[in-house]
Order: sequence, then structure tokens, then C-alpha cells
Amino acid sequence: MKALSIRPPWAHAIAQLGKRIENRTWATRYRGPLLIHASSTFVRSEFDELAEIIGYRIEPSACASGLIVAIADLVDCVDARLAPGKWTCGPTAWRLRNVRLLRAPVPAKGRLGLWTPTHAIVRRVLASL
Repeated sequence: MKALSIRPPWAHAIAQLGKRIENRTWATRYRGPLLIHASSTFVRSEFDELAEIIGYRIEPSACASGLIVAIADLVDCVDARLAPGKWTCGPTAWRLRNVRLLRAPVPAKGRLGLWTPTHAIVRRVLASL
């Protein structure tokens, strides 16, 4: 199992707003369960970007940070031109399916790139489904 740290509000959009594309500059060969970690840092202008997409503003205080908030299945990585839609801005679109919000988010320190969570974190995530 792998994890990906994503800045708020995008982790929130995956967990709760139906975002099923994660935009990256790089592809991965990994396919399978992916923990969605809301990173501790955010960029205020990204909340404005999200508001343009969904039609209303979410305040930073409403988004989790420093927590694993959901688990999804990473099913594909494609050129963003092959996955057009409101969530796609490329250049690489990671396609997510079967997103499950955790009942109790799990604290974790994020990392850059795909990372492997500890067994203790995985146990807590699975217990929170």
C-alpha cells in the first residue's frame, strides 16, 4: 500500500467532493490502494481555484491537514489530454476509483512522492473504514 500527500483543498476534494483525478507532473507504475494524505501546508490561491470549479468557497479551516483522510484505488496514470474534465489540469492525470472517506482521519507526517506508510498507520486506516 502506498500514500500520497496532497495539499488542501485538493485532498478534501478527493475525499468529499468527487474529484477522481489527481494531477501530477509525473506518472507512476504503481496501481492499487492509495492513502490520501492531506498535507500540513496549503496555498491560499488554491482555495480560489477550487471555488471556481465547484461554485463556492471552502475555508482552509474546514479542511483537514496532517491527516490521512481517505483511501482510493489508483487505477491508471494517463496523459491529461486523454482525461479531459473539470478536475484535469495535467500534465499527467492519475485516475482514482472507489474513494472511501475515513470515519476518523489518521495523523501522519507526509512526504514528497509516493511513500510507504508504516504498518501501524495502515492498521489505523483500515480500522477507520
